Amino acid sequence: MGVISFPYKPIYRAYFYLEAGQNVIQEWMNEEAIPYPDQLVLQNLIDIYEAAGLGAISTYVVDVGEGLCGLLAKRRDGVYPCPLFCCGPFDDEGEITFLAGAFRPHKMLRPRYAPGLAQDRLEILLKDPTRRWHESIT
Repeated sequence: MGVISFPYKPIYRAYFYLEAGQNVIQEWMNEEAIPYPDQLVLQNLIDIYEAAGLGAISTYVVDVGEGLCGLLAKRRDGVYPCPLFCCGPFDDEGEITFLAGAFRPHKMLRPRYAPGLAQDRLEILLKDPTRRWHESIT
């Protein structure tokens, strides 16, 4: 039929940091009024990651240093959302955890404090693994 089907159970997992019980990436997208088409691009990249791993989306992954990466959801006339994530932190090979929202217009990460915020959240997460959740963002 020519349809690509993803496995029922993801091979890899994408988690989202929770603050006050809320997914910080969903909250960030709502606060910044990220257009729905950009949200779909991001969700599609996450779905591809969960089915095939980081190598399948490597052209959209940006190293921002300090063990953090950004997932650049490029779309013509889009706003270039680039939420920050780390590999792991509890299984470096089989999971990623999104920690903070950011943009990357003109190859400049905005806001500039996003990596620091992501690092702070990672430290909290390492002490309290219940501060993340696996879910869809769209």
